[in-house]
Amino acid sequence: MAFTVTDIGSWVNENSQDLISEAILESNTIEKVTLMPGIKYKEQIKYLETDSEIQAASCGTPTTSGSTTLTDKDIEVKSLMVYEETCPEDFNKTSLQLSMKPGWNTEIPFEQQYADLKVKNLQKNIEKMIWSSTAASTTKCVGWVYSFNNDSDVEDTTFDWAATGNTASDFMGEVYTMVNKLPDKIQDMTDLTLFVSPSLSRKMTQSLVIADGYHIDLTKTDGNSEWEFPGINLTVKPTNGLVGQEVAVLTPASNLIVGTDLQNESEQFKLWYSDDDLQVKFLQQFKIGTSYYFGEYVVLSQKAS
Repeated sequence: MAFTVTDIGSWVNENSQDLISEAILESNTIEKVTLMPGIKYKEQIKYLETDSEIQAASCGTPTTSGSTTLTDKDIEVKSLMVYEETCPEDFNKTSLQLSMKPGWNTEIPFEQQYADLKVKNLQKNIEKMIWSSTAASTTKCVGWVYSFNNDSDVEDTTFDWAATGNTASDFMGEVYTMVNKLPDKIQDMTDLTLFVSPSLSRKMTQSLVIADGYHIDLTKTDGNSEWEFPGINLTVKPTNGLVGQEVAVLTPASNLIVGTDLQNESEQFKLWYSDDDLQVKFLQQFKIGTSYYFGEYVVLSQKAS
């Protein structure tokens, strides 16, 4: 006699690595910054920067005219998970009952939609985590805002981004102040980015439209799309990770680092039915961590505490 095997989650399980990669790599911020895959727990970041100052050629011992900087810091990833148990029979009491099979159900009828929604929710939660203003814990990695607030190399400015009545001149003045605090040697970097919340992005674009003094195309700016700030080589990037935090972060996007694994079976996206307790079970396992190369390449602007 053959065993009867309940096979729920074939679509999800067959696409496990694709789904977990989508949940992490397509997050709003991570698509712009530096990604370091293959980190199991902790890894050392090494980044070499050098210049070549020209001097007059002469006999004898030459004078040192160049400088070289080597960063050496750790990035640590946290092993995290999302777990959920659902009884398919509970759906019989809802509008989904017409989608349920006759008899005892061992699967859910909307597997793909369920997985897609889980991916979107994980993206939002990762965004909030990596920008968090709190320290690392057992349930989250350290957030950039927390790290910046505790790094003396990071430049700080004071500005009330949520103040009523902020005008285009107010916003432009603060952004230019932030830009001028960056080292001259990175002023021409092509990925200078101002990370803000979507609501702050909308306030800024609205003020510029009201001022009607700047030749910028804001017709496609909906609060979630990035846009070019007038008068400088700078992209404004709205991110849901900064929702609820009235701060702005200016840095080359490539200066920010997200570490993950994505090459290990411990990172997975799984859905299955368990005969042990007659439950449909969902599991997301992943690793995530944040760091950055140079604190002096970061300007953090926020209201005075």
